Amino acid sequence: MKRVFSILVTFALLLSFGQFASAEATKTLDVWFSCWSDQQTAQENWKITEVAKEFEDAHPGVKVNMVYISDQQVGQNKLRASVLAGDAPDMVNIYSGYVVNSLSDVLLDITDMIPAADRKDLSGWSGTEVNGRNFAYPCGFNEGCAIFYNKEIVAKAGVDLEGENAPKNAEELWAAFQKIKATGKDVFVCGDDGFNKLFVMCFSSWWSQLSGVDRITSDSLAKTKFSDDNGFKTALQYCADVYSNGFVNKDYEACTDEQARFLNGDGAFLIGSVVDKDVYAAMGDNLGVFMIPDYSADVANPGYQIGGAGQCLAILKSCENPDLALEFASYLSSHDVSLRLSLGVGVSLRTDVTAEELGYSGQKLYEDYLNLIHSHTFNWNDNSLQGDVMNEFYGISTTAVVGQISVDQCAAQLDQAAADVAENNT
Repeated sequence: MKRVFSILVTFALLLSFGQFASAEATKTLDVWFSCWSDQQTAQENWKITEVAKEFEDAHPGVKVNMVYISDQQVGQNKLRASVLAGDAPDMVNIYSGYVVNSLSDVLLDITDMIPAADRKDLSGWSGTEVNGRNFAYPCGFNEGCAIFYNKEIVAKAGVDLEGENAPKNAEELWAAFQKIKATGKDVFVCGDDGFNKLFVMCFSSWWSQLSGVDRITSDSLAKTKFSDDNGFKTALQYCADVYSNGFVNKDYEACTDEQARFLNGDGAFLIGSVVDKDVYAAMGDNLGVFMIPDYSADVANPGYQIGGAGQCLAILKSCENPDLALEFASYLSSHDVSLRLSLGVGVSLRTDVTAEELGYSGQKLYEDYLNLIHSHTFNWNDNSLQGDVMNEFYGISTTAVVGQISVDQCAAQLDQAAADVAENNT
């Protein structure tokens, strides 16, 4: 009987050890995400779900739990509380820019972990930086803000926007505006859209070129002042001058039909962050695309434009398997996976993806747009602002563009808004 009992005990111990070893062999990554969603079908059929399963298959003993957060802002607000409670995810999909900065104390610094190939072939790294260090992988899709233009109107004005005689600085761009206006057409047809689109998606690129992205964030945190930020005031004044000189429709604040006006030939330029398929279908070869030139030849950050990756994927410091998490982020960013996730939705963040791979071979507009995306550096400047200040920024900067207040008054109001928010957050 004792021998039987001994055997049973031994068997139980072995079974227990086997279960323990099996549990030890399983590594889990909990990932909160908001991009890569497809509301037309169940999550189990989403491309990101398929990709996560493929990663699991290639890594026996690994389980990736993709937890969809429908309201990303709510998820970001919840994250810090989850960290304090000890139930935070291993990885989280957040906005690039300021959100990365604000959460950097709980995010893993991955600067020295990023494979050289990823850093070289993936765009959007600037939106994941805090003081020159990377705290996330850029993810989602590449939206490069550009100006889509009516070739017939521009040709009638005698303006070259893409060739050797294209404007090379702000002064030459102004001369092009004057020529287009002389045709009797609006230069821009544009609506404020609730966020000062003319500035935010176009001329604010000169803000990041002249002042740098870190300064934009610093202004919004009241560590520096908008009033002392010459890059901000220069770019905003130029935009205000565009309005006051009649280069954009006078009902800019109220306009809600800019696309219809553009298609009707009322103006030469339409600002967009992607190629609008309906506009392209209607205009065909009469539709061109360009990006405004650098403000001058001596800007601090040449080639900066608005757009890029508005999303990123970060690893939390509390993650028990950071190397595995980084491998998963790198896998999502690989050529074939990034291409698959972007097809039919947007442009891949990979700089080595071709127009042919995206299904745009032989379509000059798409090829030109892709070349522009691959030859510039992008940042969403409004994403770089502290959230509450950003909301104030939209309205206050619009009043400066339409001449209700001066640029200096706008800067002073933004300084006060930033100071108030900073005081309330202390």
